[in-house]
Amino acid sequence: MNKQVFLSPVIAILIGFFGVVAYAGTDSTTNAPDIKALMENANKGDAKAQCVLGDRYRDGNGIVQDYTNAVMWYRKAAEQGVAYAQVNLGVGYCKGAGVGQDYAEAVRWYRKAAEQGFAPAQNYLGTCYYHGNGVPQDYTNSVNWYRKAAEQGDANGQCNIGKCYYYGKGVTKDYTNAVMWYREAAEKGDVYAQCGLGDCYDHGNGVPKDQAEAAKWYQKAAEQGDPIAKASLQSLRNKPVMNPLLFWIKVILAGVVIAGLIIVATVVLNRKVTDVQETDPSTKS
Repeated sequence: MNKQVFLSPVIAILIGFFGVVAYAGTDSTTNAPDIKALMENANKGDAKAQCVLGDRYRDGNGIVQDYTNAVMWYRKAAEQGVAYAQVNLGVGYCKGAGVGQDYAEAVRWYRKAAEQGFAPAQNYLGTCYYHGNGVPQDYTNSVNWYRKAAEQGDANGQCNIGKCYYYGKGVTKDYTNAVMWYREAAEKGDVYAQCGLGDCYDHGNGVPKDQAEAAKWYQKAAEQGDPIAKASLQSLRNKPVMNPLLFWIKVILAGVVIAGLIIVATVVLNRKVTDVQETDPSTKS
């Protein structure tokens, strides 16, 4: 999951807005040329070959895993203006993988890709602003970048802006908007959004309280191995479930009891008024 947070009332802020980010990925295994051909093309300045070679070194795919070499090839493509390489280079600096950790440098490369409209970079840049990594903490700027990513359909950006609406970070707290963005991401399979959406249904935030819906979304997240979703699901299952018929019977009985008390109180009050009138000399004929 290439995020850096997510929060819901049952979820603490995860390191870096969903933890230290992982390299943004591409499929470098399907019909990938052999390493020798890749090397030849990459050395000739072919940016695509440089990116694929960076991926292969990063993943240890067909070659010994080597983050330093991965960063080297990403840098070559990044310096040619390739947004995908720029964001991966930024992640390298953010993680300290293959290069010394340097948040300011990560921000510099994220920004280059983000300004080209590359959604993953926009999400990462939003996370840097959210946590103040490499830039002064600024929730408003964080939301601005998350929104750019979210509006392009980026699940990470959608989940993260949902979190901002949920907690009122950089925007006015708005559970309805939080639910809307969580749902967008959750339906794409985002585990944190699924857990967050389940939490909204569990507590009735932005949607009517619905244990069945809460369980459905917790289950989806739990099936992806999320420990918080698993715990939330178990907690939900331990809650007593009110039978709808029993609920309405109780409501009706409560209404009957209240009506009876009102009648009794009215009768007693009328009797007191009558007694007063009967003993008041001014009322006698």
